[in-house]
Amino acid sequence: SFEKKASDYTGGMKFSQGPYVGVSYFQAVTQNIALGGEGFYHHAQGYSHIFARGKYHDDKNIATATYTTLNTFAANYVRKVSDRVSLAAEIEVNLTNNESLM
Repeated sequence: SFEKKASDYTGGMKFSQGPYVGVSYFQAVTQNIALGGEGFYHHAQGYSHIFARGKYHDDKNIATATYTTLNTFAANYVRKVSDRVSLAAEIEVNLTNNESLM
């Protein structure tokens, strides 16, 4: 596996048995917002999958949204209430049948 981190981006590759190949890249577009994606291919299963993701963060909040080629959308939110307490919410929706998971 290989990962490259810089002040405004992170990219990486993974290889393993199967063979399995994965790549990822995330780019900061502002101080608080990053956009990117991940993808992988598993040769033995003939299966590939791609994720597109956005992330917002500040001192007390983190929010992410993810869309996948499995036609799912996921969102989560974390709020730091104090040094010892955080509140979180998460939802995932299968856009094919409009079922949601929490």
